[in-house]
Amino acid sequence: MWIADVAALLSAKQAPDWNRAMFAAQEVGAERILFLGLRLASDLLGAQLPEQIQAKIQSDRTVAKLAAQIKNSLTSREPREIGVVERAAFRMRMRGGLLAGAAYLLRLSLSPTEEDWTPGQEGKRTTLMDAVSRPLRLAKKHSRRSND
Repeated sequence: MWIADVAALLSAKQAPDWNRAMFAAQEVGAERILFLGLRLASDLLGAQLPEQIQAKIQSDRTVAKLAAQIKNSLTSREPREIGVVERAAFRMRMRGGLLAGAAYLLRLSLSPTEEDWTPGQEGKRTTLMDAVSRPLRLAKKHSRRSND
């Protein structure tokens, strides 16, 4: 669904402001994440990219490996559950570099999402409890999947 959303944005009447998109991605260290989304939209759905953007994406070998991994998963006849270690390694490679990848993984592991929130408990939560409960919920969720 997200890949289709990216492809739809790329085919909109008004072309993206590529300088702004690249600057914003660089500013938050998400260049590889942007490249991966664009590569998947191009490879899987034929989204057209400007030559200079396409060249940057094609030159990133890690993006090529990550895109191949996702494409294999999407086209596999047998859905394969991704383990927690493989998922963590993938997320770290998405961000790029050992330190940046580890920091990104830590932030993802400790930042609560809607799945972590208990309805009606909004005012009773604390940042510390959110940070502690998220990794516990993720461990439970992914250990349950691997046991099924």
